[in-house]
Amino acid sequence: MSGARRLLSGTGVLAGLLLFAGSGAVAEFRGEKTIVVSPELKVSIGEGDEITLSARPLPGEGIDAFIKRFTEDPRTKSEILSRNEGVKLLRDDVFVRVPYRLLSENYRRIAIEALFPGDSTDAQGWVHRVSALTGKPESLWRIAEWFTGDGANYMAIRKANPAQSLSTRKGDVIVIPKRLLTAAFGGEAEGKNGSTAATEIRESTDDPVERTTADEKSPQAAVEAVAVGAPSLT
Repeated sequence: MSGARRLLSGTGVLAGLLLFAGSGAVAEFRGEKTIVVSPELKVSIGEGDEITLSARPLPGEGIDAFIKRFTEDPRTKSEILSRNEGVKLLRDDVFVRVPYRLLSENYRRIAIEALFPGDSTDAQGWVHRVSALTGKPESLWRIAEWFTGDGANYMAIRKANPAQSLSTRKGDVIVIPKRLLTAAFGGEAEGKNGSTAATEIRESTDDPVERTTADEKSPQAAVEAVAVGAPSLT
């Protein structure tokens, strides 16, 4: 290929990239699944089954008003700003990402219902259907975090589902007892089953399902359960 043709070819590729960048398309993280709720709102689940809500600010909406609308807690402002470095929050054409754990009860439910439309409720509590949206089944620990505010409740959830193994599979149906649910999912008054500072700083590597495939009745699993703050079932 001549130098001129290589230059033209390179120019064409560059032009294509610039066109894509200017089209307003938002690239997803590898393995991330995104559901568009509305032109102003979308929900994603990515690596480690981390759920994120992305929203466009309303015309003329300031940062404090945006924070109040989605989290109801002004103390979340600094973290949201740090997670959206370089994003101009006052532009209504830019999506701002808000982690699931910072969302208000209302938006937590919106996020879950968007990602898991097969979920439902019954007299016992919330019925979750494992969907493996990122290619890997969501763990009992993560399910406990989403619906009860504390991953350590995975033990109580498994006890309420005696046929459920410690490891989950796509298609598993798991009932989260109503007594454990946060207010967003029909549980007790907000605050009783809310998340704590301890659960907010846990990493996905703390997930006991990912660290062991042994049955929880084994001595090693019992030790792990105690280590993460959950009561042993032995």
